[in-house]
Amino acid sequence: MTRPGWKDTLLSLNLPGPAAGPRITELDGSGAPPERLFPCLRPRRHEALLLSGGPHPLSRHSFMGLDPFLVVRAYGKRIHLDSLPGRGRKTLFADPFDLLHALLATCRRDAMPGLPPFWSGGIGYLSYEMGRHLERLPSTTVDDLGLPEFYFVFYRSILSYDHARSTYTLCTIPLAGEGAPENGTGHEEARRRFRDGLQRAGANRVWRASTLPLCLKSRFSRDEYVRLILRILRYIEEGDIYQVNLSHRFHTPYNGDAFGLFLRLYEINPAPFFAYLDAGPFRILSSSPERFLQVTGDRIETRPIKGTLPRGETPAQDRINGRELLRSEKNRAELAMITDLLRNDLGRVSDYGTVRVEDAARLEAYTNVFHLVSVVTGRMAQGKDLADLLRATFPGGSITGCPKIRSMEIIDKLEPTVRSVYTGSIGYVGFDGAMDLNIAIRTLIHKGEDLYYQVGGGIVYDSDPQAEYEETLHKAASMREAVASTCKHGASRRPFPAAGRPGG
Repeated sequence: MTRPGWKDTLLSLNLPGPAAGPRITELDGSGAPPERLFPCLRPRRHEALLLSGGPHPLSRHSFMGLDPFLVVRAYGKRIHLDSLPGRGRKTLFADPFDLLHALLATCRRDAMPGLPPFWSGGIGYLSYEMGRHLERLPSTTVDDLGLPEFYFVFYRSILSYDHARSTYTLCTIPLAGEGAPENGTGHEEARRRFRDGLQRAGANRVWRASTLPLCLKSRFSRDEYVRLILRILRYIEEGDIYQVNLSHRFHTPYNGDAFGLFLRLYEINPAPFFAYLDAGPFRILSSSPERFLQVTGDRIETRPIKGTLPRGETPAQDRINGRELLRSEKNRAELAMITDLLRNDLGRVSDYGTVRVEDAARLEAYTNVFHLVSVVTGRMAQGKDLADLLRATFPGGSITGCPKIRSMEIIDKLEPTVRSVYTGSIGYVGFDGAMDLNIAIRTLIHKGEDLYYQVGGGIVYDSDPQAEYEETLHKAASMREAVASTCKHGASRRPFPAAGRPGG
């Protein structure tokens, strides 16, 4: 274990060499999109897929992290650093945001025009509870999952896919002591895996279904959830808060193949920010439509979402549903509050006068639903970095409430268990200062023979408790359908959701 001088521990790791540039190869991916290719690469533990889907402007690139050299897991301030392959573990005590700052500074590389937006760095998540490092918040929720609060894996090779051109770009960076990447085997090994995977990608694959009966059980019954909404409405009436995001979690036994479930979810409801992370003891399957933060150069962008309606079955009904969401005073007011909150958060790390609301309430069409979205941008102030930006904004206001800190205190009081990955963020951080993180909604956790997902919604002064509860079930519909369709025995006869808490 290391207490003082933990930065020396970081410098002792086998990190990327500072001098040599990456080795880059363009590869033809015709007929093998990333969702088909990735499992054919026979991915190893900690290799990851960030997948974009659906007819959306943000769905341009997908990324695979290959050949990990460092795994970072934080539990509070206890941080485990696993140097791969098989180089041992170091444990230190530090703020994970400080560690991220030091790691990115140590591995810093210049931006390279013409490359995909992510070509070197790490993929992972920040759990919702990472917010406790940033504010003095209560900690009364039960951690019954035991997942890391911070999990990021850093890779020698990034394989990116351009959906517009149907081409792959493989970028490999050398580790310290390897010299120029041409002298190492990492890039050639990744190319060999690509070629072999491409040959296997043409074959149909049958994924293992879950043999355990589907038995989804909510942490709350309908009546319990409605009672909590009424408590929130009293907070609002008393002027304590304007909005709180309240959620509840579902659980079912599940022993099917996690990647097969991920693909089924992708087929049902493709979205711009899908993610598949395999940490060994657990796997994360995320299908979020919402961007939390993107950094390109010094430009920062956030895209909060509020308001959801299904797409119509006919063009006429589709237009009616879209207009109805655009005219919804409740959803527009909710989005305006969160937009203002994020505008203020970005202002803490942006040059004065550069924060702008580029779209206040844009109607965006996804495969199965409409959303109301705003777009807020800023220019990163000199001397600020990705860790500073996360400290200023995390967790996202769209899944906490307004004011943010008081809302998080109320969430801790009302929700019985940690949220973990749900409403945290998943995505990439680049050694060149680039970043793209989602808001981890529509996210499943597969651990052992247990499967969890969580859904919620923003409660405001004119919320209808029964309607809010129904909206959470609607948001969960695609996840429930994906899970049910990959269970060999289908749904059990238990009611959905089951009444009461587990064991209650």
